[in-house]
Amino acid sequence: MQLRYNYRVYPTPSQQQALARSFGCARVVFNDGLRLRRQAREAGEKYLSDGDLSKRVITLAKDTPERAWLGEVSSVVLQQALADLNVAIRLDPDRPAYLSNRGVATFIVVAQNGMMGSSMQSPVDASYLADSVIMLRFFEHAGQVKKAISVLKKRTGSHEESIRELSFDSRGIHLSKPLLQLRGVLTGVPVEVQSAGRGANGGARV
Repeated sequence: MQLRYNYRVYPTPSQQQALARSFGCARVVFNDGLRLRRQAREAGEKYLSDGDLSKRVITLAKDTPERAWLGEVSSVVLQQALADLNVAIRLDPDRPAYLSNRGVATFIVVAQNGMMGSSMQSPVDASYLADSVIMLRFFEHAGQVKKAISVLKKRTGSHEESIRELSFDSRGIHLSKPLLQLRGVLTGVPVEVQSAGRGANGGARV
């Protein structure tokens, strides 16, 4: 017999004050960073780099009477507030539309956590922003690590649903025939499927 226990931990009054102080400072840094970003954009100035923004709203702000209390909390909390701000700005649904109306193509690149297998996860879901979504995956096959590509979404019409192998060499970029002989490519560890009258290679290579 296995027993399972549930526990709930409540912060002490001093811990509650420390949490409230951290949350308040994070909110102030987030809002200060957002204000500077907006002011720079409205003035037509160069986009503030993450380093410059951190220096202005955290490092230099701590030396001012109005923001001296930022030094009472961990810098990790303040830096995470700016990281959250950057994610919010990148996922602003009005930004791609604004650029598209001015003839600018926008590419949103989302890195995945994990290389292959069931541990692969996307930190954010940006599919609702994009007109087209292209997915890249690493997968293992025949003792090699290969790359697969597939189109998940095309808002303006139909698209090909197959999964193909993507490769690069001195001659350029190459796409294989659809990987019909493999099942589970997107998991990173596919299983080879043998069809009647078809060899192991199955003509699915470039």
